[in-house]
Amino acid sequence: LGSFTFISETLGGENAHQEGGNRFTDSQLGAIPIPLPANFVRGMDVQKYDFEKKMWSYFWGKQKKGGWFHYYGVALLLKTPIGYLALLPLALFALLVDKRYRTCWRHEIVLIAPAVYLFILVSTQTGFNHHLRYLVPALPFVYIWASRVGKSFALKHRSIAFGATAAFAIGIVGSLSVFPHSLSYFNQIAGGPVNGKAYLLDSNIDWGQDLFGLRDWQKKHPESDPINARIFGTVDPSWADISLKPIPRDSKLEIEWMADPKTGWYAISVNHLMGYRNAGIVQPCLTCFQILKPSAIVGYSIYIFHVGPEEAKKLKQHFLKTED
Repeated sequence: LGSFTFISETLGGENAHQEGGNRFTDSQLGAIPIPLPANFVRGMDVQKYDFEKKMWSYFWGKQKKGGWFHYYGVALLLKTPIGYLALLPLALFALLVDKRYRTCWRHEIVLIAPAVYLFILVSTQTGFNHHLRYLVPALPFVYIWASRVGKSFALKHRSIAFGATAAFAIGIVGSLSVFPHSLSYFNQIAGGPVNGKAYLLDSNIDWGQDLFGLRDWQKKHPESDPINARIFGTVDPSWADISLKPIPRDSKLEIEWMADPKTGWYAISVNHLMGYRNAGIVQPCLTCFQILKPSAIVGYSIYIFHVGPEEAKKLKQHFLKTED
């Protein structure tokens, strides 16, 4: 343990962010062999470093530096198909009404403890809240725990068997309803993927995954070439054979752009449309496009706008009003 150079203050010490360190080097703990791959340990250190730095986070229409303890619980409720959510109370009901659905307490703990531990661990890391995927490792334990409902078929408990079948069917249909845009999935509680942006952003809806969809849309609409664009992510859109004119990322140039918006076609990722500050936005000017009705939405994450003279006037007036 003492041989690593850590960059998080938790593992590296007070000045680890600037120069690296290891708080265990001069202690007896430093001699403990680590039974994990070195890069696994370094990965945990880097993740902790990110949490310690704090970043802008978006949740339920609000943004702040840092996060919320209840973020992952609510995100899981909004991003999981309703049918699969229904399996949990159904499994609990079966467990309580008939002992044949139960197993020994040790086996129950093996499933419940890791899921609860991971949920609490992730929720307490409030340096930022961006990705529901941090909670995904807990889900296999939850689904295996809920799978006891399958025993209802052997026990001929028709009500539970019917409920389990309906839950699975609803879950599958809900998931397939947005396929292949599964990353942007939101259930009916959230109002579906179109309304998901009101609750969560970042990789929960927009990870730059719809570039090929934008390419296909542009091929069907050659009049949009080249399209003014602000796409989220680090991938060069030219790799997807997309012809676009990037909207300036420099804050001053972006303000000048919106103070005199040009007519034409625009493609704006939902993270930028919502003014997501962790996307490198200093002043969220592109939120002005929210007053316009999109001409199309590519895969729930890229909004297409056609700006004519009248729309350009509206954008300018709205922008100058917000600036005042």
